[in-house]
Amino acid sequence: MVNVVNVAIRESVRGPCAELTGVLAFDTVPSADRAVGELDAGPGEVWTADLSGLNLCDSSGIAFLLELRRRARSAGTDLVLAAVPEHLGRYLDLLGLDEVFTLAPTAPAHAVPNSPEVTPIDALSSRRTPAPHPAADVAFTPDAAGEAGA
Repeated sequence: MVNVVNVAIRESVRGPCAELTGVLAFDTVPSADRAVGELDAGPGEVWTADLSGLNLCDSSGIAFLLELRRRARSAGTDLVLAAVPEHLGRYLDLLGLDEVFTLAPTAPAHAVPNSPEVTPIDALSSRRTPAPHPAADVAFTPDAAGEAGA
């Protein structure tokens, strides 16, 4: 059986959103990584990974999500895992990663170009990750963000 992961990048009201569907596993992570590339978020935006379409996520997939979070933090923003499937949510909880990731029950709405009616969602989830350091020239380090050992 051949595993497949599909990644669609779209703009949402909160920033770029990567919709992942299929299987996020050892053999599909490289293609997911190429598809995601370097997401770019503007001031006040966050990266979102919409996981509602994931059928399976193994340890390599979880490592990939951790790497996306590291990249987001290095870029001065955060990664939000949205619509986490129950099977993945159990693993995140078991590993204590539900306290590491910012989680949202649903993916943010699609952005409507040139529409003044689009307003950001105020609260993505009950677990908010502290905002990254505002100085653009300060590199993210776990100690600087108060997350020793993360």
